Amino acid sequence: MLILLFLISFPYGEVIVDIETKGIKEVDTALVVHSSGLRIGEILTLNKGIKAIKDLYATGLFRDIELDAQREGAGIKVVIEVEENSRLKSIDFKGNAKISDADLSSLVDLSPPALLSNYKLFNIKEKILTLYKEKGFSGTEVSISQEEQEDGVKVLYNIDEGEKYKVKKIIFDNNKGLSDHELSKVLSNKTKPWWMIWRNNDLKIDSLKTDAYKVEALYRKKGYLDATVDTFFVTYEGNKAIIDYAVSEGRLYYFGNTYFDGTDDLDFASTTIKWNRGDRYEEEKIQKTMETLYNHYTDNGFLYAAVLPEYSVVKDSLIEITFHTDRGSPVYIKYINIIGNNKTYDKVVRRNLTIYPGELFRRKELIDSQRNVYRLGYFEDLGLNIENTGNMDSVNLIFEIKEKQTGQFTAGIGFSQSIGLTGNVGATIPNIFGTGQSVSLSFERTISGGTKSNTIQNVSLGYRQPWLFDTPTSVGFDLYKLYTRWGYFGQDKGGGSFSLGRLLTAKRNFQGTLIYKLERTELKILDEGASAYIKAQEGIKWESSIGGKMIYDSRDSYIAASVGNYYSVYTKFAGGPLGGTLNYWKNILEARKFHTLYGSIVLMNRVRIGYGYSPGGEVPLTERFFMGGIGLWGLRGYDDRDIGPFSGNYAIGGSFAFLNNLELRYNFSKTSYGMIFLDAGNCFKDIQAARLSDLFYGFGVGFRMEVPMMGVFGIDLGYGLDEKKGGEWKPHFQIGMSY
Repeated sequence: MLILLFLISFPYGEVIVDIETKGIKEVDTALVVHSSGLRIGEILTLNKGIKAIKDLYATGLFRDIELDAQREGAGIKVVIEVEENSRLKSIDFKGNAKISDADLSSLVDLSPPALLSNYKLFNIKEKILTLYKEKGFSGTEVSISQEEQEDGVKVLYNIDEGEKYKVKKIIFDNNKGLSDHELSKVLSNKTKPWWMIWRNNDLKIDSLKTDAYKVEALYRKKGYLDATVDTFFVTYEGNKAIIDYAVSEGRLYYFGNTYFDGTDDLDFASTTIKWNRGDRYEEEKIQKTMETLYNHYTDNGFLYAAVLPEYSVVKDSLIEITFHTDRGSPVYIKYINIIGNNKTYDKVVRRNLTIYPGELFRRKELIDSQRNVYRLGYFEDLGLNIENTGNMDSVNLIFEIKEKQTGQFTAGIGFSQSIGLTGNVGATIPNIFGTGQSVSLSFERTISGGTKSNTIQNVSLGYRQPWLFDTPTSVGFDLYKLYTRWGYFGQDKGGGSFSLGRLLTAKRNFQGTLIYKLERTELKILDEGASAYIKAQEGIKWESSIGGKMIYDSRDSYIAASVGNYYSVYTKFAGGPLGGTLNYWKNILEARKFHTLYGSIVLMNRVRIGYGYSPGGEVPLTERFFMGGIGLWGLRGYDDRDIGPFSGNYAIGGSFAFLNNLELRYNFSKTSYGMIFLDAGNCFKDIQAARLSDLFYGFGVGFRMEVPMMGVFGIDLGYGLDEKKGGEWKPHFQIGMSY
């Protein structure tokens, strides 16, 4: 009030000929003048005077501000007198027994020797009160005291923490249609049964009102459209809280007749109705019908379709619904723009799209296109904007891409129970020069043997062009030299393969590939006590084979998928008219299904079946199926290659294998997830010997994540349920691609 009277008595209407500052100790004079907004040569008005004081206070630098004026020449000199805020020396807390100083300090956005202001100190106080509410405290009080010292001000927050209450019981009065259990599930406040050791039952005072709204919303969802929470209150018993909600349910409503207005596709629209006249009214069913109708229209080019329900009550408790639909005009794609791809060529993205300029906007095709592009594995994130062109009959699509480091150079060590410690160096570039082509080179060698004296030394070179001559035809080759010693035999293998593939559908999710392989394998038996079958494998063998592979892949991510399926069929024939000394036939079938249960929780089921046959007798040892550990034939909780037929003490694998991996995953991001798993599988001598009762089982927990420059890193901890081969927790590590 005094400031206002003072300002009113100011000599307004005069020209400012000079501006002077007083009381400044540390703040720059020019900053004070600039912040006031007053300028020499301008006419001083009442509004300018009030605004000058407000703007100076807003800087947070001053605790007191006064304006004065003195006549000078043909105008006035404005004097700005300020009292600067003190410097902060320290901030301390007192009375906080349940929340640490460190937690409270994390709320403080001031550090010595910052200038203090009452506004900033008040904000910190509010943050402290909010934290105590979040922690379940009630009645918390905070006061602020300041002590002036020569080198600054010591600030002390005195805290009376109040009481921390635990919810003992939640009572609902007058509820007959919905049980206490149903109503309690929507509340933020929870009770804590003895067996739910993980549940937090701290009383959240601020959530009581919003919980009442949630109860009313649940009633409406279940057909009680008039339901209200009349009152709610809390009673206390020591440090326990009892919450009481008094509800009025009202009558239960039912579905009456359902009508459609404005649709030309009445037959389809009628199929979206998932209720009958007389069924209990449920809002969720109406929302699903509206969603299905809207998706139907947008899948057929009607981007601006509208579906509006109209409700009317008949016979007191029947809800008649009329869906007013207006599909509007068809919308076409004018342009498709790609931004953010600083490395990758536009065509690498465009050739994986199933929607094109000039075509109708189709929601399903757009979703498929996004999945195809993201599944390439070149991009960290993929966004989409729909841009209005100014005409209602067309839109532009803008794909916003965030590239990731796809080149992987590795030089490090790895470990597995069977192989031991290995050293490796390699480079993999899955998107070389932004063209979509991939090149890989690797070298790996055992540094120290594992538990079974097994060693490896591998060298490989690979190349793949996924779009030859800008057509959906892929070509590739692999050259390799591999040496593996499995304790009882050494395997020296060298050769190469050539592949030719083709995308078989316009959706880019179904591919067929032919593979020719020429390979030389030399086996040396290292244990004279090995069986006759193992000894018969010794010597040099040549394989000339041709194989075919069909893959269908509709996953939304190749690492942490949440929806979609993956199916593959692989068959290989060696020998016969192709030449070589090996003669066999090998088939592998695989199916993976991904289903989102809730939010980021995903259920994944994988089945893999392998079958080998040799007209000359036994399938070669190197082409048999071995199970255990981690990988394509991984059965976690058991050692590598430990599941299947044995000859004496040595694994000889089977000609038939069955594996099922069931995983309940939580996707932390598009490139990482945690899981609990249950594996079941076995390798059998032949298909006639296969018995589901002979499966081995393992369960445990695991984690996967994509690491830049390294690929997929995985770790699992599995427990084998078989007493002889399992019976203990086993860690499994993985670096490279996951199945």
